[in-house]
Amino acid sequence: MSAASDCWRSPVSRGSWIVEDDYDSEFRFSGQPIPALQGLVPDAPVVYIGTFSKTLYPGLRLGYVVIPRPLVSDLKHAHAELYRGGHSLIQMALAEFITAGHYFGPYPPYAVALQPSPRLF
Repeated sequence: MSAASDCWRSPVSRGSWIVEDDYDSEFRFSGQPIPALQGLVPDAPVVYIGTFSKTLYPGLRLGYVVIPRPLVSDLKHAHAELYRGGHSLIQMALAEFITAGHYFGPYPPYAVALQPSPRLF
C-alpha cells in the first residue's frame, strides 16, 4: 500500500488533484476491500467519485462526489451551471433510504447477488 499512499506527493507539490473513480469497488469475491485513496490520509488531494447504480438499481443513474474543502465552492458553482434540473426527488428518497439504515445494514442490497448459491447435485 506504500505506492498508493505515496502517490499524492507529486500532485501536492504541483497543486493538482487526483480523481479517484471507485466504480464497482463493492464487488469482490474474496478478501477485504482495497481502501480508497481518498480516505488514506487527512486532506488528501483526491476527488472521489462513486455511483449507486451498481449497488441499488442501474436505472437510478445517481452518483456522488466526495471533494476536499478547498474545491467545494468552485464545484458547487460548476454543478449548478451544468445541471439545472437535477433529480432532487430521487436524491431525497435515497437519503431517506440511507438514513433508515437500509443501504449499510446487515444485508445491503448488493450483497445478495454475491452470496454463493447452494449447488444441487
